[in-house]
Amino acid sequence: MDYRQLAQQLVDLQGALHRLPISRELPPLEGGLYFVLHYLAGHPGVHPRELSREMGVSTARTAVLLRQLEERGMLQRQADTTDSRQTLVTITPAGLQAAQEKWEQVVHAVAALLEQLGPEDAQALLRIQGRLLQIAACGSLRSCPHG
Repeated sequence: MDYRQLAQQLVDLQGALHRLPISRELPPLEGGLYFVLHYLAGHPGVHPRELSREMGVSTARTAVLLRQLEERGMLQRQADTTDSRQTLVTITPAGLQAAQEKWEQVVHAVAALLEQLGPEDAQALLRIQGRLLQIAACGSLRSCPHG
């Protein structure tokens, strides 16, 4: 089996999926803003550096995102009581509401797509995506067991 050719086909398919109109509806907030809100909803009192690490972006990019969300009233910053040199970021009720609404929109859209696949294909997709995640989480693709 030519895995390189399969990889090219998969990358092409992923690109085509991202160009579909539904994909433009799925990014709930532009440029990482939703990721920040979603992360803060599950992790109250986060240092900006932690957000940078989780998102895989620079601290400068994180600072821009935090400023935009703060201006929209979706998060607040406060001094870390254990280290006055640090700032903690927390989600506001408005930010939490926006995160929950966007989450529901995304889940609804994806559920509709999965329904179109049918139960067998939908479960196969989830199984394969989970397996890919498991393999990628090994750190080295060559060190993962194939089972």
